[in-house]
Amino acid sequence: MPFPIEDLSRPFRRPSELRRLVEAVRAADDKDESLWVEWKSTLDLTSQPGLLHLVRQILGFANRDPEVAAQWCEGNAYLLVGVSPGQLQGVAGVDPQRLVQTLQPYLGSEITWTPEYVTVEGREVLVVEIGPPKPGDPIRFLLKDLFITKKTQTADGPKDKRHGYHHGTILIRRPGDTERADQHEREMLQRRLRAAGTRLHTVLVADPPRIEAAPALDELLAGFVESERERLMAARYEPPSAATDGPQPRGFFAAAAARAMVPPDPRSRDEYATEIEAYLEQVRQDVRDAVTGDLKDHRPAHLALTLVNTGEQPFAGVEVTVTVQGPGVRCIDPDWETNSKNLSIRLNRCRRAPGCLSPFSRRR
Repeated sequence: MPFPIEDLSRPFRRPSELRRLVEAVRAADDKDESLWVEWKSTLDLTSQPGLLHLVRQILGFANRDPEVAAQWCEGNAYLLVGVSPGQLQGVAGVDPQRLVQTLQPYLGSEITWTPEYVTVEGREVLVVEIGPPKPGDPIRFLLKDLFITKKTQTADGPKDKRHGYHHGTILIRRPGDTERADQHEREMLQRRLRAAGTRLHTVLVADPPRIEAAPALDELLAGFVESERERLMAARYEPPSAATDGPQPRGFFAAAAARAMVPPDPRSRDEYATEIEAYLEQVRQDVRDAVTGDLKDHRPAHLALTLVNTGEQPFAGVEVTVTVQGPGVRCIDPDWETNSKNLSIRLNRCRRAPGCLSPFSRRR
């Protein structure tokens, strides 16, 4: 099953976010431990096994591949103690400053990690955030021997068995586990270290700075259709224009005379509205056809990109991949205002054309 939090692109920082992470771990599956999260249902933080577990996991997270780690929480990783799938047992807290001082001889001071306690349903859970690995980071290894002794039962009776790691051990995080780095993982860490001197510092500049924009055809059409519908519906009850030659009657009698000159329209309101909608649909189609024709004849948009190296080291053979998101790029004219103006003119011409308005002429 997927981890119970869908958006894992941002790190968990605020107390409410950390509580959400704890609750998600409790609702997770045992197989959800991955390269960015590890949990332990319970642990004695003052014991040698507790110390070994914390040191081992922090070192493993610190030795991840930066590109792979960046897929989750901006590269941050999380170690939780006191919670596991289906369980919320909590942990006996140790002062965070004391915890840092206890682990520092084994981890050093260069690894970025922060212990915090979160209270969920009255139980404290330790959440350790480990900072993201970066190109150029050194290989993180154990700075001091760390072993624990366990008694095991053998055929010859109980015997002490030593478990742990020697100074210089390189641990690395794998999906759901942390182990000694193998040869391939050591090579990755060496590449990560060397990446500090070969990073490409560049700025990508577009010329022109913006790709030409097409007008919002659907929005313009929607506004035109709405105003045209209102105008034509109102025109059904308006008298024809009076002649401009000679004296014109004014006032109440003029209005009454004008109404008397309007012949009755044999169409019902629904019939009239149906003709309007058919006309408006034809307008939509005519304008879309005209715009499609303009797009076909329009010179394709041109975007020139200049890659500027802001660093001091020269690079050869650099490849740049540009991704234009969305279904595509459409344009009529490089200037947005000109596009909108021309489209409005086209709509107005359609409104004034005799053929367009003929269905709504007064029938005598």
